[in-house]
Amino acid sequence: MKNAKWLFLSIIMAFIGVPLLVNIITIIVGGMWACISVLENSIPVAQSIEKATIIPVALLGAGLIFLCGRIWGKGNASEVNPEWRDCCLLMPALVVLMGWVILMFLTDLNIRAIGRKPIAQVVQTLWLVPSVISFFNGWVWAVLLIPVGSQLCFALGYGGARWGVLRGGAGYSCRNLLVICLLFFGSCAVYQSHLYAVKYPAPESSEYLYFRDYQAHTWGNKLTGLRDEPTLLLTQNWPRLDGATAGLPLYASAFYALTRFPDDICPEDYLENQGTIEAYQNILNGNADLIFVAQPSTAQKQLAEASGVKLVYTPFAREAFVFIVNQNNPVSSLSDVQIRGIFSGRITHWNEVGGEAIDIKPWQRPENSGS
Repeated sequence: MKNAKWLFLSIIMAFIGVPLLVNIITIIVGGMWACISVLENSIPVAQSIEKATIIPVALLGAGLIFLCGRIWGKGNASEVNPEWRDCCLLMPALVVLMGWVILMFLTDLNIRAIGRKPIAQVVQTLWLVPSVISFFNGWVWAVLLIPVGSQLCFALGYGGARWGVLRGGAGYSCRNLLVICLLFFGSCAVYQSHLYAVKYPAPESSEYLYFRDYQAHTWGNKLTGLRDEPTLLLTQNWPRLDGATAGLPLYASAFYALTRFPDDICPEDYLENQGTIEAYQNILNGNADLIFVAQPSTAQKQLAEASGVKLVYTPFAREAFVFIVNQNNPVSSLSDVQIRGIFSGRITHWNEVGGEAIDIKPWQRPENSGS
């Protein structure tokens, strides 16, 4: 009866107690990370504090779980054959890891399909808070890494120096076998993550720019200074600027180099970066005096005429379009006529331009955008 009670408590702690503890610690650590995100928006630092603190925050959570395991281990120091409880604590990690590897294989690396499987729903229920966070952040691997990592951290904390003992009876042999299985399925999961990255490559670039990176008071900003003293310096009647996302580094640098403000006026009140479409709306509505954008579309010209606003165009730079295809696409070049045919819908298959007989899926910016 005593052994049955001991085994029952071990299983409850492994499959319910530790996940519950992880949910609580995730709320605490996640709250700290949320505070960092809020703080980031109020501190003038160019680099993203939130991204820079991902690893330290994760290590803090792992350390807290390890500490809880250590405390629980000291409270049960007088147990006989505690290595069997090590085995119980490792079992949830092995079940989750093994289930993930098998489901990734059966669904052909379709993570969305895995989320609909009963075992995945059980995991998401037990580790509810990490699952919700991963859902909203789009980091699907957290559903695997947090349950497995947290169980391992707790088990390591509970076992302590016992993990240095490799021999000593059936309990240690069972624990060692579980560790070998974890290493095997962990290696499989790493390989599957590589296959997933190849099959579903993440975008390697983004059109988004952090506005604070181009503010003069930001430490480590990305503004480009003038080589010489400016011949034009605005100390009053400052124009309100707006423009395209791609133009922000240029016109923000010019703005700060050619203006001087008294201490009681905030320069950022005169500098915006709403993008091409909103910039045109702002100048037509009287909310901007000068915008840095590509030439307006026909619709934007008609809107300006209907609004009774006369736009004055001053060209100051030239730009070119670069059309990018997948690295495995055999088509290495396209003529102007072919590009126009693709984006007009006249050319719809790659074999029409020297490629394979598959559909062309062109991507383009929203209507009236700068590109």
